[in-house]
Amino acid sequence: MRTVLAIAGAWLVWAFVLAAMYALHGMACAPGGEADEGRRITMFWSLMVGIWAAAVLAALLMLWILWRGPSQWPGGVSRKVVAGSWVAALAAMLLTGVPVLFPQACG
Repeated sequence: MRTVLAIAGAWLVWAFVLAAMYALHGMACAPGGEADEGRRITMFWSLMVGIWAAAVLAALLMLWILWRGPSQWPGGVSRKVVAGSWVAALAAMLLTGVPVLFPQACG
């Protein structure tokens, strides 16, 4: 059961980060939002970058734990599947999060 949670956990983190980033983006780009004020770097943009960076670091930490971690983690194929899930989720986080690095994406 712990293996299933570890596999699903990677994608749950990705889904949460994606939803949080685009919710903040929607609030910033809404009429009357911070984007209307003309500033390039806003509080919402800073939060989006922070959430994205924290998620990428969390995924890297999880991969490091799987690579060097304690022996109570599952071994063999289960460990490889969990690591593969986190690698794929990390790639998805990087791919879907890159647009956050460009401020003033409203339009």
